[in-house]
Amino acid sequence: MNVQHITQKELTDCIAHFERFARTYFWTPPSSASSRRSEERRNSREWTFTVDGQPVTASVMISCSCRNYYAYREVTVGDEQKKMMVPYLRKCLAALAAQEASDNV
Repeated sequence: MNVQHITQKELTDCIAHFERFARTYFWTPPSSASSRRSEERRNSREWTFTVDGQPVTASVMISCSCRNYYAYREVTVGDEQKKMMVPYLRKCLAALAAQEASDNV
C-alpha cells in the first residue's frame, strides 16, 4: 500500500476527528443559530491523499439542528465508498509509517 500526499500527523488527526464525531447524535448543539453555523464550519473537515495511485477523500461534515447534532462521515477510494472507514484509515497510517521507516533506513 503506497500512501502519498499526506503526512503521518495529518492522517493521525483525521483518524482522531473521525473517532471524535462517531456518536454525536446525543450531543447538545449550541443554542443560537450563529453558534450552530460556527460549530458546523469549525468541525467540518476534508482530507485528500492517494493510495496506490487512487484518490482518497475522507470527510466529516457536521450539521446542527435546534435539537440534534449530526456528523456525516465518509471515506471514498476512487469511486468506491468504504464502509469500514476508521479501520481503512488506520491501515493507511500503518502503511505510511512503514514507508517512512523504510525511507529513514
